[in-house]
Formats: sequence, C-alpha cells, structure tokens
Amino acid sequence: MSRVMSRPDRSEDGLTNGRAAAAPAPAALGRTVGRGMAFSLASTLFQRGASLAAQWILGLLLAPEEFGIVAVATSIAMVAQVFQDGGIRWLLVQRAGEYRSLAGPLFWLATAINLVLALLLCAASPLAAIIYGDQRIAWNLLVVALSVAMTSPMSVLNARLSIDLRFGRLALIQMGSTVIRYGASIGFALLDLGALSLVLPLPLIAAYEGLMGFLVTREAPWRSRAETARWRGFLRQVGWVLGYTLSNGLVNLGPYMAAGAFVAAEVVGFYYFGYMIVAQLGSTLANNLHSVLFPTMQKMADQRGRLRDAALRSIGVLMLVAAPSCLVLAPSYRWIEALLWGGRWAASDPVVRMVAASFPFYAVLHVITASMVSRGEFKRAALLTGALGAVMMAGVAAGAAWFGSAGAIAAFGSVWLGLGSAVYVLIEARRLGAAPRQIGGAMLPSWLVAVGAAVVVTGVEPRVEAIARRVLEGRWLALAMTAALVGLFGVVYAIGARLLVSRTIRDALTVVPQRVARVARACMLMREHQEPRAE
Repeated sequence: MSRVMSRPDRSEDGLTNGRAAAAPAPAALGRTVGRGMAFSLASTLFQRGASLAAQWILGLLLAPEEFGIVAVATSIAMVAQVFQDGGIRWLLVQRAGEYRSLAGPLFWLATAINLVLALLLCAASPLAAIIYGDQRIAWNLLVVALSVAMTSPMSVLNARLSIDLRFGRLALIQMGSTVIRYGASIGFALLDLGALSLVLPLPLIAAYEGLMGFLVTREAPWRSRAETARWRGFLRQVGWVLGYTLSNGLVNLGPYMAAGAFVAAEVVGFYYFGYMIVAQLGSTLANNLHSVLFPTMQKMADQRGRLRDAALRSIGVLMLVAAPSCLVLAPSYRWIEALLWGGRWAASDPVVRMVAASFPFYAVLHVITASMVSRGEFKRAALLTGALGAVMMAGVAAGAAWFGSAGAIAAFGSVWLGLGSAVYVLIEARRLGAAPRQIGGAMLPSWLVAVGAAVVVTGVEPRVEAIARRVLEGRWLALAMTAALVGLFGVVYAIGARLLVSRTIRDALTVVPQRVARVARACMLMREHQEPRAE
C-alpha cells in the first residue's frame, strides 16, 4: 500500500476518505468495474441456482411455521448483527490508504464488540422465547450469537480484498459460502433439526470466510497490537456507519418482526418464503453489485460528473436484469410451486406476485446507496434508509393486524417498498446532478417492459393451460406450463427491451465476457459498436 496521507479528506459525517492513490483513469476504472460486475454476475447466477435448489428441498423438508420461526429469530438478532464488527469494514475501505496501521487495532476492536454482542444475544434469547411463545426462537438466537462472535477475521480480510478490487477472489469465496450455507442447511434438515437447520450453517460460514481470507491475503491482523487508546476515536467515526447498517436491517428483516407480533408463525413463514423466492436473485445481484460499486466509486468520490454517469448507467443495467428476473415469477410462480412442492406453499403465491412488482426498485436503490457511502454520507443514508424501513414495517404491521393473511402483508409492505425506493433514488440521483428525466429514463423503461411482458403472459395463460390439459396432468402439466410461461415471458421481454432500451442493453454487454457479448448481439440483431452517450 502507499504511504498514509498526511491530510486526508473528510466527509460530512467525519469519516476519512483516505485514498491509496489518485483515482484511476476512466478507461482503467471502467475495465475494473466491468470485470467486477462480470464476476458479480457469475457469483449471482451460481448463488441463484444453489438457493433455488436448496429452497426446493428445504420447502419439502421443513414446515411453514419453521420458516416463520427463523424469520422472527433472525429479525430479533438483526439488532446485534447491525453492530457486529463495529462497522470496521466500511472504515477500512473508506480509509484505504491507512489500511496497514488500522487493520490490527480495528480487528481487536471488532472482536471485543462481537463478543459483547454475542453475550447480549445469549442473555436475550430466553426473553424472546417468552414474548413470542416459542422456545425454538431461543435456540436460534444462541446459534446466531455464536456466528456473531466469529466474524472479525472475515470482515477485516474481505475489506482488504475490496480495497484491492480483487472481485474475482471475493466472488469465489462467496460461492464457497453458498455451498456451505445450503448444503449444510439441507444436511441439518435431513437430521430433523427443524428451524435450526437454517441458522446452524452461519458459524460454519464465518469460519470458512475467515480462513479463505487469510489464505488469499496472507495477512494476520490478530498478530498486531490492540492499541485500545485509539478505539474511542474509531467508534466516533463509525457511529453513522452502524446507523446505516441498522436501517438496512429494518428494510430486510424488520417486516418479519412486525408481522410476527400480529399473526401466527405459519403466516409469517408463508410471507418469508414468498418474499425470499423473489429476493434471492434481486438481493444477491444488488448486494454483489454494491460490493463492486462501493470501493470503485470510492476512487472517484470527488468527481461528481463521473459518479453521476456511473450511477445512471448502473441503475439502467441493474433494472434491465432485476425487473425480468423478478416479474417473470408473477405469471409462472403458481406452476413452479405446483411442480416443486405440490401445493405445500400455495399460500405464498400472492406474496410472490406483490413483491415481484416492487422489488426491482429496491434492487436499484443499492446503486444510490453505494454512491452515498462512497462519499462518506452515512448519516444521510442511515436516515433515508431508516425511513424506508420504518414505513415498510408499518405497512406490514397494518396488513397483518387488519387482514392477517400473507398476501395482505405482502401487498401493504410491497407498495411502500416500491414507492419509497423510487422516491429515494429520485432524491439522491438529483443530488448527483441527474435530471428527473434521466433518472426515469434509467429506471422505468426496463421495468415497464417487464410489467408488460408479465401482463401479456398472464393474459394468454388460460389458453395455454387449456391446450396443455388436453394431454398432460399433475406435475407434468406444471412442468410444461412453467416452461411455456417462462419461455414466452423471455421472448416478449427480449423483443420489448430490444425495441425500447437498446442503449441499456449495449451498456450491459460491456460488462460481460466478449464471447458472450458477441452471441447476445447476434441474437438481438445488434451491431458490434457502442453508440455515443450524451454528456
């Protein structure tokens, strides 16, 4: 690493934007982002496939109420997981030029924080079991506590890989974690461990990621001195980092806690199951993109024009992928459920339909938050994301209290998630200098094409079903309907996207391997050149 900067820049929240070197040239940085997004896409596809396979098997092995227990326990543990590591990963990436002097003290600070949090979770587990009336919640919290105590090496060493923009290595580690998570969950479920099956892999993942981080970086921050005199200053700097993490937890996990206060674990389980069906790809893609964009945008945080252009292009590309990935489930999920689970999770169908329409906007929000945190605006990000989480929790609570069904919970929560995310993106993109027309042009066309494709497929579904029922029944019928509806959706979306968002398609093809890009261009009858973009 280069020498420590003597006068680092500071953000509005007091976080230091230490940089190891000047921002790379636009072409070099663009290639780095392209490679990072390609690795991220490969990791996303792998995780998507593994998670779908695992959810299929776990959906057969576990009962809806067991998924509900895990959802409630995880949402309670969210408070501890927010403060896990004390936000050191963010601080290390923000102050990349000072990594050598910070890694050791921050590792020991994170270890101390994690041990305290683990003890607090252990102490809270009996009380949570009493409040929700289920002893299984306590056991789930104890396992989460163990995983919290083990994450410090993972946080420090993953931060180093992000600083060095080694996204390929990070993607491989994430793929390994995916194998452990789902393979172990299935194994534990086969051992009849119930709800514990979904949380027992967490300590294994923490151990694996810490070990792999060490093997890749060959760094051992635990050999450094703790320097406890510096801890108070570190904690002052990461206060809003932790607030931002908490606000993300409110969006991702808070709704389960809110719903669990009004309805039975079984209903929460149906909502959790349906939400996760949609979120698997959207969240994985968005989080992986965030891990690429945050350290990359950090290197151009003081170049507002480049940051604006990068954000707009990333929003467009992410919506191009996220919208069809989510909305294809709206017309096809009931057949997918019949094929995989034979009606066991049929009550999650309205959840999937509601969430599929709104979740793409939450996915693209990760581009904006990556831009904000790259500039050290954790306070603003925490307040806005916290407001989104609070509104979504209120909507979920209203749906649960007034109607009590999984579909109503999803309807109330999804409306606020979609609208809130869109407004959030609009507000922050304008602060980067983007006009409302540019923001809408990045977000809406791909989403509208995907909605149109879902409407078309839903409209022709009865006719396709009538034809299929003449020769098929049972799961063969479900398989044929799934293939037909997904294929039809893909064709309609591809045609609409080619006609209406060809520029975004060209942007997307710049971040995939050239062989794949050439095949895609040939299939979509696109010339092999990039159109000039307006400044």
